[in-house]
Amino acid sequence: MSPRMSSVQKKLSLNCRALKSRVLSLASSSQRLTALCGFLGSGILLVGCILPIFSYRDSDGIGYSCLNHFISSLGRPENSPQAAVFNSAIVLGGVMLALFMLGLGQYFCTKLGYAAGVAGLLGGLACSGLGLVPATSLIPHFALAVIFFNGSWIAFALFSLVIARDQQNKLPRWLLFPSIATVTCFATGFAIVSAAFLFDGHISLKAISSPHFSRPTIWPAALLEWLIVATTILWVVLVASCLHRRQFQSNSPKS
Repeated sequence: MSPRMSSVQKKLSLNCRALKSRVLSLASSSQRLTALCGFLGSGILLVGCILPIFSYRDSDGIGYSCLNHFISSLGRPENSPQAAVFNSAIVLGGVMLALFMLGLGQYFCTKLGYAAGVAGLLGGLACSGLGLVPATSLIPHFALAVIFFNGSWIAFALFSLVIARDQQNKLPRWLLFPSIATVTCFATGFAIVSAAFLFDGHISLKAISSPHFSRPTIWPAALLEWLIVATTILWVVLVASCLHRRQFQSNSPKS
């Protein structure tokens, strides 16, 4: 082999190594950003949902209860003095979760992963829309809630399949348990809310928006909505933690 050919091969080899290093660096940065969006989105939503509870009052002066109040009630200025805090948190948290879902789909780099990421992106953006269009505009708010519920449960279901079928073990299999729990809460909650609006004449958008609406002591649909938020935040934090740990391990020097 001539010295010139050997020199060309060395340059190509160096270029390939540099390209591979660059790709790995970009993948690591994307993984870090995805985890960060998950942590930020979960934290913003958690704080934004909890703080307004303490100052909320119904038209009859009764405080907020997770047992019989929907989460969106915290965004009604006439009852919630910190409605702006809640709605802003929903907007920002929804954007962060949308980016997290999209990044997670890219992390798996499969068709099913991309589909899950797109569904999660749709659900996250619909979540943001719920903050931009609060419960005072009940019909469009309800429409956005339907998009959020459907986009989110589809994303969680698809990510469950992705994790179960992943041969590279990019995420631990035990995440299937919180994934299935979250999907179950979404499906059950959506079924109960749909059944209530379809078959119970007392439960309607007009009735709920009325200041004279009498709430049951325990309202399964409202309670399940809080369970959906809790399991969603838990799942996102767990996945973001696993991503952060994997990224940290990949950057640690091997002995």
